[in-house]
Amino acid sequence: MTTYDSLRANARIQRNPKVVWDFLRFARTMDLKAYVYVRPVEGPPFDLARLAARPGEVLEVGVRRVTDPAGFDATRPPFIELLSGQPGVGDSWELEVVKGKDTAGLTVGMTVYQDRQAADAAIGALREHPTTAAYFVQSAGRSISGSTGSMYICSGICACTWGESMKSMNFRAPTSF
Repeated sequence: MTTYDSLRANARIQRNPKVVWDFLRFARTMDLKAYVYVRPVEGPPFDLARLAARPGEVLEVGVRRVTDPAGFDATRPPFIELLSGQPGVGDSWELEVVKGKDTAGLTVGMTVYQDRQAADAAIGALREHPTTAAYFVQSAGRSISGSTGSMYICSGICACTWGESMKSMNFRAPTSF
């Protein structure tokens, strides 16, 4: 994960051939599911170094392709309210995709859970709820996860990659786009 002050700063860095070569070597070590640039549009401010940093905390990241934007916008707030009311569920964020490949209709959401058990319990409790069904009908509802843990995502303008959290990154709000 990398946090940039702006998309221009990212473009300037990517003009360096060594950076591009290093990234391409790194990208071959993973099964890349999403690589997008996002910025926060909803949720409290956060410091990436402290996001899901306590032992056992889980950060869920959902990368969704929305098929009905108006329906999604109408059903997401009630779903987030229902989710946030579950025991062990922390803050949630919605992030706007501002750059990437094949990003039409993509949205990114993330939620912090106290631990894996809280995440499993919340998901289990909401699975059959009508609010959940209405929400997930609006998108493909594809969360990215795998055997090494959850995909962590940073805020501001950032590149989102698969793998372990880089807890040393700090949140910086974008200054321009």
